[in-house]
Amino acid sequence: MFASLVFYLLMTTLALYVRAKFHAPASVAGLAVGIYVLGALIGRLFTGKYIELAGRRKTLYFGGMTFFLASLLYLIPVGLPLLLAMRFLHGVTFGIIGTALPAIAVSSIPDERKGEGVGFFTLSNTIATAIGPFTGAYVLEHYHYGAIFITCSAFAFCTLLVVLFMNAADLAGNRRGDAACAASGFRFSAFFERAAIPVSLVILPVGMCYATVTSFLTAYAEHDGLPGIVPVYFIVYSAFILIGRPLTGKILDRRGDNAAMIPPLISASVSLVALAFARSMPAFLASAALMAFGLGTLVSCGQAIAVKMSPGERIGTATSTYMSFSDTGLGIGPVLMGLIIPRKGYRGMFLVASVIIALDLLLYILVHGRKTGYNKGKAR
Repeated sequence: MFASLVFYLLMTTLALYVRAKFHAPASVAGLAVGIYVLGALIGRLFTGKYIELAGRRKTLYFGGMTFFLASLLYLIPVGLPLLLAMRFLHGVTFGIIGTALPAIAVSSIPDERKGEGVGFFTLSNTIATAIGPFTGAYVLEHYHYGAIFITCSAFAFCTLLVVLFMNAADLAGNRRGDAACAASGFRFSAFFERAAIPVSLVILPVGMCYATVTSFLTAYAEHDGLPGIVPVYFIVYSAFILIGRPLTGKILDRRGDNAAMIPPLISASVSLVALAFARSMPAFLASAALMAFGLGTLVSCGQAIAVKMSPGERIGTATSTYMSFSDTGLGIGPVLMGLIIPRKGYRGMFLVASVIIALDLLLYILVHGRKTGYNKGKAR
């Protein structure tokens, strides 16, 4: 949660800082924000490859320490090129800790409660989604940009403290040897877990469409004359995720993968249609609730499935594979979907996103849902 707070706080304030400090155009300000995601993607790939070889405990400690030190770099006055380099480095450290922590959390959850456990674990990111942007707006309103970086450093220090007192168990010797063998060289299997690829392909369009909402909702609401609705929208979204994720996690464990994935995919598609035609605050908030049960729960359920489908010694690589696909969707979503706005407007873009999710449902059925799959967390 603390690491995600740093991520969301900077994601919502750094572009403003770059434009005010360096008088940079919007494209450069966007680069300063987006290069962090690129760094996180690189960090995830290499952490997934080496986590079991180096050991989960050492990887976690290294990630926590470097994440804190990278957060302190913002306090040093630098030019724009160095700031971009710092953002990339900070993203790499976030990718390290953001891969090690889920691998440790998932491996500590009993197989029969994987879906429920992952649902609870991912609520930490949901809480940060609500608190991070609000904290950034409050600090900017009452203080200055330097206070933003001090706040981030404080959250990063809290991350390090929690990490240092965390009990992270490494693999047994024989399984660690298997993981080391799998991580050797620069083959595809060294960076990606093949068993996690199908559900990872499903989550990529989900990331694209969620990024569309986070990137363009403010402009869309202002276009419709409801500029103050966005904070309320995400509060409602977060509140319903607090209900939805543990619930769908239990459904995943007790009813199987299809029961946990198909209804949220339908809900996500419907929520984007509702958002496209929203004209009032109740309609916007109804869309937020549907989106929480849709896009908001798919990420945790998909992660639980990716881990269940993978060997125990490859949990780190499976987590890295899954999150890398999700991050890729988040990164390319605003770029690709933004091309629709000049021709079809915001409503047209959300309708296209709804169609993409509908097609994603067909993809899920094709690559995973039609197979025998898993039931109650155990292979048939």
